[in-house]
Amino acid sequence: MDDRLTKERSAQIEQALRHALRDLPLASDHYHFKAADEQRLLGTLFDCASGHGKYLSYFFPNNDQLARNYKMHDEKDSTVHINRPCCRKFLRGEPTYRCQTCAVDETCALCSYCFNPDDHVGHAVSINTSLKETGGVCDCGDPEAWIKPLNCKSSKKIPPSAPLPNDLLTYISVTIGVALDYVLDVIVSSPQPGKNMDLGTILSDDVASVLDPNVYGHQDVPTHDMHSLVLWNDEKHSFQDVINRVTAATKRRTEFGVQVATTVNDIGRMIVMSSSNFDKLSDARAIFNMISLATTIRARRDIYREEMAFVIIKWLHDLAASPLNGNYFVLRSLISTSLLCPWRPGSMRCRRTRLAPPLIPDDLLMDSSDDSEDNTFVPPRPVNRHPSSSSNLASGPDSQPESSDYSKQQHIVSLEPLSAVSGIAMHVEPECRLDFFFLFDVRLWKQFRQSLSELYISTLGLDTDSKAALADRFTHLYPDLLQIYLVVDREPDYSVLSLSTQLFTTPSIASHIVSSGMFCDFLVLLYNFCSAGKISTSERLMKPGAILDIKALRNRRFGQVFHDVEYILTRNSKNVYLVTDKHCLKLCTQLLLLFQGAHPVIREKEKHIEYESDQWVIFFNLMPPLLHLSHCVSNGMREISLEEKIAVLRYAYSVIAYWLTNDQDSTAAELKASVHNFATLSAGENCNSYSIVQYKVDSEAISFHHPAHAFLSWLIQEARLPSPSALLQCFTYDENAIQLPLPSSFTSPLLRLLVLDYPLRVLVFLAQIRTGLWVRNGYSIRTQHHHYREVTLREMSFSRDVFMVQSFMAACSPSEVALTFLDRWELIPFVLSLGKRESLGTETTVYDASQLPYILDEFLHSLIFLVCERTNLLGLDEESTKTRLIEGEIIQSLCFGPSTFSEFVKRIPDSLIGDGSFDRILEKVSYIKHTQGANDKKLYCLKPEYYAEASPFYIHYSPFQREEADQAIKKGISDFTGKSVDSVIIEPKLESLAGTAFENFHMFLQTQEMANFIFSVLAYVVKDGGVIEDKLDATFNAALHVCHIALICAQSCLDELTTTNFALLSCATIGKDTDWASIFDILHAVVSNNKNTQWIVKINRLLDLIRECAPEAIAECEDKYAVQPDVPVESEDSGAEDFEQKRKRMAKERQMKAMADLARQQAEFANSNMIDWDDDSDMEDTYHSDTRDGQDLLQQDVEPWQFPVDPCILCRKPVSVGQLYGYVGLITGTSYCRRTPFSNDFWLKHAIEREEDFDSVKPYVFAKADAESVEASGFPRDKIANKEVAVSCGHILHYECYSEYYKSTRTRSQQINRNYPDNSSLNQFLCPLCQSLNNMFFPVLWSNIYTTFESLRDAEPDLASWISSSRGQVRELIHSLVPETDNSGPDLFENINLSFERNLHSVLDDKHIYDPQKVDNESNEEEDEENLQSVLSLPLSRENISSLLINKLLTITDTFLYTGVPTGWTSNLKNYDSRKLLSGWGDVYLHTMSSLEVSLRDINRDSGDSLLDQINDQSYTLIRTLRQSCMTVLHAEYKDAAKQDGSTWSQIYTTFNKGGFEDVNSSHIPILRLLILLFPEHKASLVSSAASFTSRSQIVQNMLKEDSFGTLTYCSIYLVEVLKMDYHSILSLCYFNEILRVILWYSLSFISNSRPNIDCVDVPAKFCEKVDELDHIRTFLGLFRTQCPIIRNGIDEAAARPELLNAILYRCTTAFLRKAAILTASIGAAGMEEIRAGDGDEHQRLCALLNLPYYNKIIGEINKHFTGTTVDQFYKGLSDRFVVWLDELAPDSRSSLRSIMETHNADDLPYFGVHDTLALPEFLHDLVKIIMTKECKNCGKQPYDPGICLFCGSIVCFNSFCCLEGGEGECMQHIRTCGRDVGIYLIVKRCSLLFLRKNQGTFAVAPYFDVHGETDQNMRWGRPHYLSPAKYKSIVRDAWLKNQIGNVIARKLELVLDTGGWNTL
Repeated sequence: MDDRLTKERSAQIEQALRHALRDLPLASDHYHFKAADEQRLLGTLFDCASGHGKYLSYFFPNNDQLARNYKMHDEKDSTVHINRPCCRKFLRGEPTYRCQTCAVDETCALCSYCFNPDDHVGHAVSINTSLKETGGVCDCGDPEAWIKPLNCKSSKKIPPSAPLPNDLLTYISVTIGVALDYVLDVIVSSPQPGKNMDLGTILSDDVASVLDPNVYGHQDVPTHDMHSLVLWNDEKHSFQDVINRVTAATKRRTEFGVQVATTVNDIGRMIVMSSSNFDKLSDARAIFNMISLATTIRARRDIYREEMAFVIIKWLHDLAASPLNGNYFVLRSLISTSLLCPWRPGSMRCRRTRLAPPLIPDDLLMDSSDDSEDNTFVPPRPVNRHPSSSSNLASGPDSQPESSDYSKQQHIVSLEPLSAVSGIAMHVEPECRLDFFFLFDVRLWKQFRQSLSELYISTLGLDTDSKAALADRFTHLYPDLLQIYLVVDREPDYSVLSLSTQLFTTPSIASHIVSSGMFCDFLVLLYNFCSAGKISTSERLMKPGAILDIKALRNRRFGQVFHDVEYILTRNSKNVYLVTDKHCLKLCTQLLLLFQGAHPVIREKEKHIEYESDQWVIFFNLMPPLLHLSHCVSNGMREISLEEKIAVLRYAYSVIAYWLTNDQDSTAAELKASVHNFATLSAGENCNSYSIVQYKVDSEAISFHHPAHAFLSWLIQEARLPSPSALLQCFTYDENAIQLPLPSSFTSPLLRLLVLDYPLRVLVFLAQIRTGLWVRNGYSIRTQHHHYREVTLREMSFSRDVFMVQSFMAACSPSEVALTFLDRWELIPFVLSLGKRESLGTETTVYDASQLPYILDEFLHSLIFLVCERTNLLGLDEESTKTRLIEGEIIQSLCFGPSTFSEFVKRIPDSLIGDGSFDRILEKVSYIKHTQGANDKKLYCLKPEYYAEASPFYIHYSPFQREEADQAIKKGISDFTGKSVDSVIIEPKLESLAGTAFENFHMFLQTQEMANFIFSVLAYVVKDGGVIEDKLDATFNAALHVCHIALICAQSCLDELTTTNFALLSCATIGKDTDWASIFDILHAVVSNNKNTQWIVKINRLLDLIRECAPEAIAECEDKYAVQPDVPVESEDSGAEDFEQKRKRMAKERQMKAMADLARQQAEFANSNMIDWDDDSDMEDTYHSDTRDGQDLLQQDVEPWQFPVDPCILCRKPVSVGQLYGYVGLITGTSYCRRTPFSNDFWLKHAIEREEDFDSVKPYVFAKADAESVEASGFPRDKIANKEVAVSCGHILHYECYSEYYKSTRTRSQQINRNYPDNSSLNQFLCPLCQSLNNMFFPVLWSNIYTTFESLRDAEPDLASWISSSRGQVRELIHSLVPETDNSGPDLFENINLSFERNLHSVLDDKHIYDPQKVDNESNEEEDEENLQSVLSLPLSRENISSLLINKLLTITDTFLYTGVPTGWTSNLKNYDSRKLLSGWGDVYLHTMSSLEVSLRDINRDSGDSLLDQINDQSYTLIRTLRQSCMTVLHAEYKDAAKQDGSTWSQIYTTFNKGGFEDVNSSHIPILRLLILLFPEHKASLVSSAASFTSRSQIVQNMLKEDSFGTLTYCSIYLVEVLKMDYHSILSLCYFNEILRVILWYSLSFISNSRPNIDCVDVPAKFCEKVDELDHIRTFLGLFRTQCPIIRNGIDEAAARPELLNAILYRCTTAFLRKAAILTASIGAAGMEEIRAGDGDEHQRLCALLNLPYYNKIIGEINKHFTGTTVDQFYKGLSDRFVVWLDELAPDSRSSLRSIMETHNADDLPYFGVHDTLALPEFLHDLVKIIMTKECKNCGKQPYDPGICLFCGSIVCFNSFCCLEGGEGECMQHIRTCGRDVGIYLIVKRCSLLFLRKNQGTFAVAPYFDVHGETDQNMRWGRPHYLSPAKYKSIVRDAWLKNQIGNVIARKLELVLDTGGWNTL
């Protein structure tokens, strides 16, 4: 097609598109924008772009793409970038990767899809989390971001396709241009959200919104008078605020308010209501205005068009992400070109004759309604770096594609200036569409703004020239965008200003901004805003002596400008321009002088300050970016010549000098009040007089802030001057440079003293604050001191002052320096007194007697640091300097001893920790020592050879740390050198400064002034006889170290010191009227005192140095005392004791005294309690009650097990006779009870494929880094049962003490700011000692347990005979139950009654033992009653003696009952159901033991230990107490049952058959039930007809349906204790029942819905190797099939893999035996110390422990029995039960497969593997990637802060409003269906754990650790985190399986005071 036809066709397309856009609202449903409208609009756009369908196939090569609602880009391919940089936008919370080794700077980042670990092996990689939606884009493919090319995982290179037709490009260009114009036409008339709107304004906006008929062809569509109230999002109001206002304004339900709040938060706006009644809309809007919620009232037609505009932008974004017929860049290029073309307005607003008022009047600039602006400015943290490309800025936006001349036809049709069109008072007139999109950005909603930002990056950000043009337009509009951002932007996080990070971090763009001079505009903008609160780049507003605008500085958002300036300075390559361009240097110094001397203070001398202003916070927040700016500018000094360096330094020096001598009014006027005064002073008669600056820190104004001096210090440091003369040239006033004269009274030396005096004042100021001189100025002055010297600021503040003082030492004469030091510290009066205390007074010095030692100490340590700290003076390059700084900081932090990473880095500046070389240097100077255990930590230890590099006089040490460091360093040097600690001397580290400007800066130490000072200090510290003054050892040590430094300096420059040096001065006479004449005299006096052995080595070293420097002078002094050159050190036998030995001796004496007191108290306690519990031995001869056959239970060689008798933790008195005592505990629900999910492959494999036994630890298997692997490891929620267990801390209390404590907790006063961990409504309370959570008091009702473990494992010799005998006994009992018989039957309860009676009296009074032999003697009974009454003073009778304990137990149970206890528990004491009460105690007893066994799985046992050895005493006490509580209830239950009239077995039988079950005494039901379980063949004797089976389900059950361990537990309570049946026989039956149950459930699983996938399981070899075992199983399955043919299909499938069933049998029976062993130990507590573990695997050892056969042997023997082979009677008895139980399960006559399936659930089998939580991947960032792809099932969104349930693996929204229901978050809701009572969540992005229980919770560290063995919560440092399996397992075991989550939460909450609930922790 020729050009003419193309132009005609293009014009037609343009006209058709404009008409369609104009008329599209007419086709809508009353202007409601719906999905069909979006499809209609997209179809129109694609139709026009394709030339009315001619080229539609180019856009949609496949027809299925048309079916995807006109979407060209497939979201599945969003991670792949073809032939382009990635530029993928980082989502909030998404992990980003940085490699400091490969990146140009620290802001270069990669997304998880582009990061290739193979490219960064061994590199310094950090992983951070994007903090907000505008967190940047991926830099993959950006040539300016990386040092070398990267191998991206998602990048593809595809050869370009054939060229596209020119007419197609023209059609697309025309369509895009018209669409962009239409978007601008719509939003140009959009009102600013939140502005005042009356009816006139609304109607005026309606008129202005009409489309121009000259552009769109016809009159616009009408509005129909229908308007809507639109609510807009902001960052100030909460969800609840919005909900309340919506419901109030609309009169609708809360659900609608929640919908509006959620929609507004997610999208950015929502229509609240629509009406044609303006009054109704205005009234509703007024309700929103009450709390300043942003709203607009807009015509529905215009809102519809705004939605159209949003769809157009999304369409353009879709085009930009898609190829066109294989061309991947053409659409992006066309969109970029269109954005840079001029806008052709088509709105009537652009043709109005009246200009629109400016959007932001100047007088409203600082009057924003944003409440956040009133807060102190805190610079925001830099966000991720965005894409960049290398180019110079484009000259203009006029380039167009050659394929179209559409742009040549474009023209501006507006009759007004564009500033009026835009509605904004412009600094720069907009030129293109892009400019207007920037300016109109604030009028749009959140999603619209996000889409536009993504469009800019995906189009203009990819092409080099386009990106340069984008930066050019953005930079020119920066002041206007900043003005909008500061004042009216509701959503600053989504502002277009965030593009500055992407653009200004591009090196080519930053360099162009600097070299072109545009950077000066930023400096002017900063100056004008800080001084006048104006956003302006006009230098006319920069007035000399301007005052800071405090109100403007409070605007928090202005920190963005400082960061933008920082980006430009740090990324540009034109640093030379910053210091060589005079204009730029002038602006920089003027900006810094604006803050010079800010916020000065004056010391309060008389009274305490009454009001402390918080303005200091503003300046401390502003100084870091301001000082960083000065540092960046100074970097240009490295690349210029020496002459240029001197010129720059002279200019900066002259500016400061002029500022100091100028009398103009400024914020620093108070500082300059005394700077013109000089005084002539002297430090003694032997010193000359010098003129120095007269200034008193303690009485005149002073400020912390001197940024101009800091700038000068950076310039000097970066200049690296070669000599002191060059430095002196720099400190010369240059009048020509600044064009300002200096007062004639100032000479160069005096001016130099004045300029350099300010940093020295700050050092003195800091010292006086620490001394306590400024205490009346309030707490704020100490806080400022802390911040000034803390690690985050000291590199930019304190260190700069130190460097300037060192420059002062190098530039001025030594005597002037020394005199100035003494004068600033106000120590000249002290020096003149020569240390004589009587000469010192408050009239001569500002320091009193208590302050003087501290100020001396501060001055001495400051001198040491000033002379020894030389890192910044060496003239090294930046990399070497930083390396030395890092090395020094690490050495000073680690010299104290081993430390964790987080502990020692607290003392190191963040800027050094974040450096890429930090880890390398740390590895160089330290080694790692690991601690053992679950809480494994890495301890960093300083290598021995580096201790010599440490100094105990480090300036940032506290006095205590100096003393500690001194000992540690000496110890380290001693270990390395082999010397004794006493002989170690810490030598000063003085590096040579030859060839630098500071080579002679230490010369002031060689002056007479300093010698006089040192003499005065020594004379002040040392008393007569060389005795050191008390508490002045540290001062004396510091003075000696200064002498040491001075002598080393003198030694190094003897040739230069022609007249004197410190060695000569040390021997010269200084004091005439004092005890000593010279420094040597004082040192000699100290060393001559035998008690000063600790100083002898140090002083000898000083004397040796004096001999080297002044041999003649010291010889004269030594002759005077007639001493030898070396003073010998006293030996240890001399009786002398050094300081360290004295301290150790005194500490030892204190320890021995404390131990003696403790031993005495323990002896007293033992004596006082011996009477109460020694009488147990007498009971051994009295009690005769064997549990089995009446034989003696008590063995003379076995000690009974005693319940704890510790003192009460409240009254501290021992438990005594007649006082009920016990311990507190918690009955709580737990989710430990898991059923086997046979259909779940992961958990089936997890249980079976484990090679190790339960008492061995299996190596942790990390989950694969994919969502499927993690999700599969979640345990099915429907297979979890909630059971109640007991937990106790074991602390003992008297019941009376406890009752009082409990009452006090109920009546305590409630504090509003406390979130109490205990809930009184649930009867919860905290243990008084350990703060554990409790709701129960467990009474200790028994004193001892005499049953031995060995007696319980004694096997019945003939199990078959025992079964036969028991069956006969049961048969006889049943036959005796006949209606005619009135006999009560055998007294089955007598033995248990006697046992309880006996133990009752042992509790109440050991002196009154109840003898069961006297039961029938009435007189003895009465005597016993009298004895008991005398003890308890209670009216007791024979009937209520045994009821005393049960009543007391019921009282306790009633008092502390809580809702989580099983429903059978009762609080009605008069009519309690004892059976249900016993069932409640029994269930807790049962599940506590089961939970205990589960918690002990996967724990290594020690050699020779059994499972029972792994249980602690606390757990044993708990389960034994629970059992005794059950026995107490049982005793009263059957004692009362036996005495009730008519409660005979006969009546039970009769009532049962009649159906009057409620008339039967409930006490007998459990026994009947258990008897029928064991002997179901007698069931027919109890029930008259078969039809009664189901109606009597409480009694009639089947053994194979019951949990074997539960049956064993209740049999041990009822049958063993009541009927005296043999425990071991019952244990054998339950063990065999477990084998049968496993086979039954496993077989049933194949014919149920839980069919296992047996092919996926790899059975361990040990279950497959023994052929005979597998044969036994096959044979036994055949027997099973014969006995139970109804499930033969399942049995046949189970037999297909006998090795799998073998493994399951092993696991299940092992778990049962472990529980049985715990139960046995709870019954037979005595003699357990004799238990020894056997050999073999765990199952064999447990069988040996319980005297039971191996499970496979049982199966084999039963097989033999059924083949006719003679077997042992034990196996014959089991064979009998095998037949009976299976017959009872499915008798042929009455059973069917369906009935069995209905009553047998295959998932009822307890889970036989290790109870683990979710399997996690090894790397935390892999887990973050996984959850970033998952959606919350509740709200359907991707959670911003997701939590993952460690039980089931569900993803939930943490701390999010979207899933809030009834005031509870989703985490709390989720536990009701998963963990039941408790929950554990991993909050991935915070690297934290969340524990929940009930309505309480707390946080803990996650089991992920970085390379330093620590958890970086909130991912501050971005180090990769690795899962610690040991820590993870300990969390599972200690918190969950040990049921300690409640205690973890309670103890954490009890330690804090919070005002917002537990979630504020």
